[in-house]
Order: sequence, then C-alpha cells, then structure tokens
Amino acid sequence: MNNKKYIVVIVMWTILLQLSGCGNSENNMEERTKTDSAENILTLNEEQLRMLEPSYTSATYRDMPKTMRFNGKVDILPEYITSVSHPLGGHITAIRVVPGQVFRKGEVLAVLEDYKYVQLQEDFLMAKAQLKTAERNYRRQQELNVNRASSDRVFENAEEEYNKLRIAIRSLEQKLILADLDPTSIAENNISRSTTITAPFNGMVSHISVQKGQYVNPSDILFELVNAQGLIIHIKVFEKDLPSIQNGQELTVYTNSHPDQPLKANIMTINHYIQEDGSADVYAKFQDSPYRLALGMYLNAVVTTYKHKTIVIPETSVVSYEDKSYVFERLRQNVFRLVPLEVVSTYEGYVEPGKSELLADMDIVDRGSYDLLMAMKNKGDTE
Repeated sequence: MNNKKYIVVIVMWTILLQLSGCGNSENNMEERTKTDSAENILTLNEEQLRMLEPSYTSATYRDMPKTMRFNGKVDILPEYITSVSHPLGGHITAIRVVPGQVFRKGEVLAVLEDYKYVQLQEDFLMAKAQLKTAERNYRRQQELNVNRASSDRVFENAEEEYNKLRIAIRSLEQKLILADLDPTSIAENNISRSTTITAPFNGMVSHISVQKGQYVNPSDILFELVNAQGLIIHIKVFEKDLPSIQNGQELTVYTNSHPDQPLKANIMTINHYIQEDGSADVYAKFQDSPYRLALGMYLNAVVTTYKHKTIVIPETSVVSYEDKSYVFERLRQNVFRLVPLEVVSTYEGYVEPGKSELLADMDIVDRGSYDLLMAMKNKGDTE
C-alpha cells in the first residue's frame, strides 16, 4: 500500500513540474508580448491564419563567407590617358564636345582650318599629275633603251624622276592621313581648307585646353581623353587586413549612385609599402568596361576572403520595410511578433544576422512573412 502511495506522489510531482514548465513557457511568451509595443504584435483569427498559411523555420548553422569592406575611388592606368594635338596646327573653327562627354571611336571632336591643308592637297595633286607624265616617260625610255635607241643615262634619269615622284606621293599621303584628310577622296574639284580631329577610341573627354577661334601649334594640347577600358579601382587596405588580400581575388564593387548594380573586379597589384596612416594601396581591374563610371568617383568594395560556420536563417524569412530588415517570430499559434534584424551578409539564399544568439530559440516565419507584414501594416492603418 505504501509503495502505491509513493508512486501516486511521484506521478503527481511529475505532472506539476510539466505544468510548471508549460507555465514558464507561456510566461516567457507573455513577457515577450508585453515588452513589445502593440504595433509589433499581430494576432490572426482562424480564417486569416488559414488564408495566409505561413510556414515556419528556425536558425541553423551554415558556412558563410567572411567579407571585408573597403572604400576606394576610380583611377586609371597611365597608358589609357591620351593627350590630343594636331600635327599641322591651325585655327579652331568648331569644338564638338564638352568635358565629361562620352564619345565613340571616329566621332568628331573639333574642326580646324588653315592654308597649310590647301597647300598639302595641292602638292599631292600636283605630284600625282607629274607622276603620270614621269611614268609615261619612264616606260618610253625603258623601251628605247632595250632597243638601244637611247643612252643608259637618259633612261636612268627618267627612272630616277619616276621613283622620286612615287616617294613624294607616298610621303604626302601619310601627311594627309596625319592631318585627317583622306588621300583617296582628294581631287582637283574637292580641295578642302579644313580638317577634323576625330576620337581614336571609345572613351570620355576629361579636359579641353582650347577654345573656338584659337590658333594652335603642333605642340599644343587640345584635349585630354580617357579610355574607359583603362579604368581601375584604387582602394586603401589597412595593415591588419593586408594578409587576407591577394592578386586575382575578386571584388564586388558598388557605387553610391547605383548601389543595386554591382560591378565585378579582380585585384591586379598590391603595394606592400605601408604608409603613415597604416594603409597600403591596392589596385583592381574591372572585368567589364564600366562606361557609367567617372574618373575620381568614390566606390565601396567588398572582398570575400574565407568561410566560417555561423547561425543563419533563410533569406525568404527576412522582410524589408522603410530600409530596415525584420523577421516574424511565432509566439503562439496565431500570435506573431515583428523582430528587427541586422543583416551581416547574404550568401546563396541565407542571411547571417547580427546578434544571432537571439534567434537561436525562435520559431521564425518563412513563407508568408511578407503577407504578415502587409496584414500588420493594414491593421495599423485601420486603427
């Protein structure tokens, strides 16, 4: 009989402890509910819960990449900066570009005018006319010399004159090309007193040194052009982070104007000289030509170094509202709490949260979190 009493007592204590545990759990839920403002708590009725059908998840451990963030700006390789002058000079009659303008190869930058262009075309046409006469004389003297009807000296003089004119024409052709005049289009009824300066590549005008009406000499710089293919990233890396940086490493680059359009680059060189501020210069080359960037523009660069195991949650469970991130915690079957979330990093569909230990025991809404957010905001609008 005594044994039966002991068994009954033990069973009763077990039940009481379980009820106490449930009570503590309920109390914890109540405490969480009380500590949050009413606007962060959402209670659904049975019909709403059935319509939304949220699914649930919990925080898990996963390998996430370790990232480092750096500030930098757009720089350029020296060989991709071109100073433009004109080999003959002249008066500038038109300037077709402005500083900062993007241009395509062959586009007209400026128009120059000078009598030298007329003289050059005249010399070219005169030499071509003389060449025809010299060629006929050379052929005739060659035939006569074969038949011994003329002396070798006469034939040699004709040959020399013919070759001199051929050389002169080749030289004049190159001068015309340098002056941006097409030798094949020059004729006696098509002599121009002006020429153009055209873009030698696709790029951008960084500086204009002249103005309309100005006379320029062959040594004067008219434009400074930048080839976008030579744009690079110049970032400052502090000494403590330098061991994690290596050549060929990929960067993800963001601009302040287009943070939603990341660019890819690879580290091309590391200057291991540590400057007075404790940083070293690191340069990276863009994978594609970044035509929307400008020289000197400030950038943010993210480098992925290695992976570490940490607490993560599915990216689908995170909602954004007014530039802040949140998750929904299920407190009870139909009661949900909106919890602020700091996003440390995102990788392959998972989010690494800040203060991840706070999420360890949460029952987190996965699918349907945005529906809950809309329901919560609609509730606030109707109250």
